[in-house]
Amino acid sequence: MGSFIGDSWKEWNGKFRDDVRSFLKGITGPSPVWPPGCWEVLISTAGRKGNAEQSIHFVTCHDGFTLNDLVSFNGKHNEANGEENRDGSNDNLSWNCGAEGPTDDPEIERLRNRQVKNFLTITLLAVGAPMLLMGDEVRRTQRGNNNAYCQDNEISWFDWTLLDKHPDVYRFVKRLLSFR
Repeated sequence: MGSFIGDSWKEWNGKFRDDVRSFLKGITGPSPVWPPGCWEVLISTAGRKGNAEQSIHFVTCHDGFTLNDLVSFNGKHNEANGEENRDGSNDNLSWNCGAEGPTDDPEIERLRNRQVKNFLTITLLAVGAPMLLMGDEVRRTQRGNNNAYCQDNEISWFDWTLLDKHPDVYRFVKRLLSFR
């Protein structure tokens, strides 16, 4: 964040992504997610007048886990890519909530739904421009694949049946967006 000069630029904020993921995973660090004065430091070092509105906040994007996979897998599962699971980031700050991958355990599913809603709330209510990955509003999965660029199949496609499977998350996102 902070490499472009001028107020018209907005930049993806990877620090926001990492801090929010760490916070919701329960990793404690030396400072809160956004300590007082951090925006001034981040932006003034780039020569900007600066404010938080110049940030694009996101937790997931096209090159990584989906939000559902972020709360469903502790590690990547990129075997389908033909690279022996060597591709994609190994540092995802993900937490499977007690079971790796899909589960029928209602307690784990409740926890995953709550975590998804926590991520969405923080992202959509933070100052700045929020960015959501397509399908995060219905818990779309890439089956733990965090590097699905080479997949033109069910791994990377939008599954419309998820609207019926996770209507509570979809309704929650619509309400957050109307509140914003």
